[in-house]
Formats: sequence, structure tokens, C-alpha cells
Amino acid sequence: MKPAINISLVPELKGTPHIQIANREAIYKRAASLGYSGVEFFPGNSATIPVNEIINATESNNLKVCAFGTGGGKALYGLSLTHHDAEIRKLAVNYVEQIISVASLFQSSVVIGSLQGSYLHNIGREQTIEWLCESLNELTEIADKKHITVLLEPINRYESNLINRLEQGIDILNRINSGNLKLLADLFHMNIEEKSIDDAILQAGPYIGHIHFADSNRLYPGFGHIDFQSVFNVLKKNHYKGYLSVEAITTDTEKDLKKAINVFKSYV
Repeated sequence: MKPAINISLVPELKGTPHIQIANREAIYKRAASLGYSGVEFFPGNSATIPVNEIINATESNNLKVCAFGTGGGKALYGLSLTHHDAEIRKLAVNYVEQIISVASLFQSSVVIGSLQGSYLHNIGREQTIEWLCESLNELTEIADKKHITVLLEPINRYESNLINRLEQGIDILNRINSGNLKLLADLFHMNIEEKSIDDAILQAGPYIGHIHFADSNRLYPGFGHIDFQSVFNVLKKNHYKGYLSVEAITTDTEKDLKKAINVFKSYV
């Protein structure tokens, strides 16, 4: 298992659960010195991803780019892979395709979280699921050609009413049946939606390709009430070898990064 940090590249979006700082160079160095091995990014769009900066920073600090988010497409442009307007669905697919192209430079994953959208009651969940599968089929074909993994993230009911639990995500993966589509298990969302975080992770073991590492209150690990000893025990049972990427709200980046890595090292 490998720890990672999560950096926002969208300064206009305040209060997101990512590191929001102007001096990213210092964060790369500090994260590496603490023992983090990966970096995840939350971009506004593909054009705003500072490719040369990331190449130089990751190479000089021995870090690996593990994932790029796509939530900026929803937050900034109102895009959704399940929008009732087919043109907006097409724009959403194009948005993700462009991020996949950048991700392929780093052989990193691409996350579909809030961009999955929600269903409208006058349209219904099943029709919305069909649109999601159509979009994911197209995206996994694109990603497969570039040897990229697409990560579907179940998110809590206050952000979407579509895919909330890992078992619902597994249903989508089985419908798509693509080797490069995996689940992202976010511990914060799971704390809200799953009856048992441990049981859900255990049952979803082979489907999980990435984990968002956060506590029950969306703060950094160690500042809430999730039983991380139990979580890590299950991850070890599953032989999970991927990243635990800290996606959490920080009030003191230096203190929070150190606290999170200490939690990780305590149980890994």
C-alpha cells in the first residue's frame, strides 16, 4: 500500500478536500520527505494541468502521479455523464477524454466521482444508469487504448442519488465488463453510506483500484472516528497494493500531512 497527497489545481474553488496552496513546490518536497509516494490532482480542465511542473516535481522528488479527478467538470461547467441533454453528456465525455490524454503521460488513473451526476425522478434511476453505462463504455474504450484505468467513485447521498455504495458500483462494473474500470473506495463517503466499511471493502476487494484516505468528518485521517486499524486489516486481507490518497479538508497542511502519514505508518 502506498500513501498519496491530493492537490487542487483550481484556486477558484474554495473549501474542497484537497491541498490548496500557491507554493506547490514546497508541498511536493515536504510530502516526499514525510514518506508519501504519490500525488493525485484535482484540475479544472485538461488545459490547466501544469504538465511540465508535474513532470519536474515528481521526478525530482521521486513521486508518482496516481490519479486525476474530473469533478471540476461538474463544479465549473455543470457537466454530467448522465445529464438528460445528450449534448451535455457528449461534452462531459469529451471533458474526461481530454483528461485521460494528460493522464496517459503519467500512466495514472482518472476518477469519475461527482461527474456521474444524479437521476431526476421524472426520468428515473434505471434510464440514468443506462446513460452512465453508455458514457463509461465510451470512456473505457478510450482509456484502454492509452492503458489508463478509469475509477468509478460511489459518493454519498448528499452529493448524488445515483451510485452511493460499493455494491452499486460493482453492479456498474459488471455491466461494463471492462478490465480497466475499477472502483474508488472513499472512506468518508463510505462512513455515511455503508452499513460496515470493513465488510464493504472485503466484498469489493478485487474491484477496488484506488482509495481516498479521509476520516469520518472529511478531515485528515486521525481527526475523526474511523477505526483505521480495522480498515487496514481488511485491506491486508484483500492484498490491496494500491494508493491511499488523502482527500480531506486541511486547516494546517503541515500538521495534517504529518498526522495522516503517521496513521498510515501505524497500520500498514
